[in-house]
Amino acid sequence: MNLPTPAMGHVLELMIVPTIATNLGHHGIILVLLETPSGFAIFSLNGVKLYLPDAMGNIWSNFLHEYDANKFVRMKEFRTFEDKSNAILGTGINRQLTEMIMKWRRRGQKLAVGKPEYKRIIQTTLGIPCLYDDAVMELMWGLKNLMHILVPQEKSELTKEDHLPMSQGLIMFLGRYGHDVKPEMVNEQIISAASILYDCEALEKNHRQFLRKAGWKIESISGLDLVVAHKGRKIRIRQLRSLIKEARVAMESEHAS
Repeated sequence: MNLPTPAMGHVLELMIVPTIATNLGHHGIILVLLETPSGFAIFSLNGVKLYLPDAMGNIWSNFLHEYDANKFVRMKEFRTFEDKSNAILGTGINRQLTEMIMKWRRRGQKLAVGKPEYKRIIQTTLGIPCLYDDAVMELMWGLKNLMHILVPQEKSELTKEDHLPMSQGLIMFLGRYGHDVKPEMVNEQIISAASILYDCEALEKNHRQFLRKAGWKIESISGLDLVVAHKGRKIRIRQLRSLIKEARVAMESEHAS
C-alpha cells in the first residue's frame, strides 16, 4: 500500500477545506465563547483548522507560545460579570451576555462553547447554531492554558478543575514517547517540557534536509561528529520522563493521604 506523502497530505487538505468552510458557514470563521473565573471572553478564528484530518493531534500545539496563539485566535471582547452564575441559566441568557454575543456574531456564523448545556440553551433562546465537540474542547484547553496572555484583563486564576478535561492531543503526544499520563498529572512543568520537545520535532520535520546537508558540510570541514546534535532532544525526553515520574508520585501521595 502506498502511504500518502506530505505533498499528498497538503493536496488533500486543499480539497476538503472548502467543504469544511461551507459546513461551518461564514467562510469558516467562527466565534468562541470562553468562560473565565470572572466573566466571558469572545474570540474569533478560522474554524476550518479545528476540523482538518490531523487537527486533534495538533490543536494543543498552537497554545504553547504567545506568538502561535495570537496567529490562531483573536480576542474580540472580554466582560466581567458581577454574578456570573446568572449569565446562562436553564431559562435563558441574561441581557449583558446576550448583547455581547450578538454584538460580534454575524449571520450564519457558528459559536463554539465549552459546555453542552451552553450549546442547548444558546441554540434554544438565541437561535444561534453552536459547536461543542472534541475539537472545541481541545480549543478550550488551549485558551485556558494561555488565558493570562490572551485575556490579560482577567486577574483571577483558574482552579485545577478549570483546566480539565486535559488536552487529548497533548496526551497522545506524550503517549508517543511511552508515557501513560493521567490528565490530573499534567502540570505546567510537563506542558513546558512537552512544548520544547514538540518544537524540536517540528524543527527536524520541517528542516530535515537542510539540517542533514549542513551537518555533512560541517563534518567534512571540521571533522566534528555531529551525532551530539541529537543529544538535546534526548535530554528533553529524559527531563519529560522525570517530570512525569514526579507528578505520578505526587498524585499517588495525595490519594494516599
